[in-house]
Amino acid sequence: MICYNRYKEKIIIDKKSNDLYELEMNLQFCRCGYDENDLLNMVDPTGGPYISVGLFDMGYFNKEWSGDIVKEIIIENNIITLKTEKL
Repeated sequence: MICYNRYKEKIIIDKKSNDLYELEMNLQFCRCGYDENDLLNMVDPTGGPYISVGLFDMGYFNKEWSGDIVKEIIIENNIITLKTEKL
């Protein structure tokens, strides 16, 4: 699936399985946050969307994915991997 952020930059979303998504987007100025255990708990790429563990619903991108809440974020090789769980 392809969508665009508020700056009209392309976001490519690949749903790998029922609970795993990969997002490919511009991460040049991406802001990240970590919890007390140094685990990545939020990413905020330029132009959005702001994605945080426990709060972000994949239904933002596609209504069919509503209720898939992000439980883990991994960034490797300019790909954001989101592990989710159903509400």
